[in-house]
Amino acid sequence: MFLGRVVGNGDPQWTPRDAEAAVLWHIEQSARCSGCGRPRNECMVEFAEAPEYEVTPIRCWACEARDKMSQEFREKGGSGSGLYMTVAKVG
Repeated sequence: MFLGRVVGNGDPQWTPRDAEAAVLWHIEQSARCSGCGRPRNECMVEFAEAPEYEVTPIRCWACEARDKMSQEFREKGGSGSGLYMTVAKVG
């Protein structure tokens, strides 16, 4: 299932191979920076060893709409505690 196979009647949802792939994926994700997604052993090194990075700004329009609505909600006196906003494409 983790690797995209179709589960038939009587088949286990997770095979040993699926479980191994999921564990390896989790280990790989844990070794990455939660901010930029780069490997920690590359981007979290001593200053003298730090590589140079090129940054390209890109905007997520869905996040922008969500953030604007959240800001407006708070400016009108709404509490931000526990507030989540869902985003749906219009049209």
